[in-house]
Amino acid sequence: MFQDWIRQANSQQQDLLKPLSQINTVLLDNMAKLSKYQLDTMGSYTQSQIDFAKKLNDANAKGDTAMVGQVQMSQMAELNKRFMQDCKTLLELSESFRKDFNQVFADMAKEEVKA
Repeated sequence: MFQDWIRQANSQQQDLLKPLSQINTVLLDNMAKLSKYQLDTMGSYTQSQIDFAKKLNDANAKGDTAMVGQVQMSQMAELNKRFMQDCKTLLELSESFRKDFNQVFADMAKEEVKA
């Protein structure tokens, strides 16, 4: 009899904690996606800046001020393009995060209706 009571209490506790578990899973999955994106982006920006510094150094070494200006302008154009792409990607990640959370809450609502 006591074991049945314990099983029932455990079952009820699992039912109560299931939505929190789903929320935590969605949160952690999306944080992992964002973290991976940030790490990949930082590596990409770092490499871009190294390449830029090399080109700028070569232009300065040659004393070619026109080339220095061209390198700087091309770098600014590239950074602007990358920034816009990053904004788009972050918006997509945010939208995916919102959809995942909406799905969890919709599933929770369905479970409440069943109960």
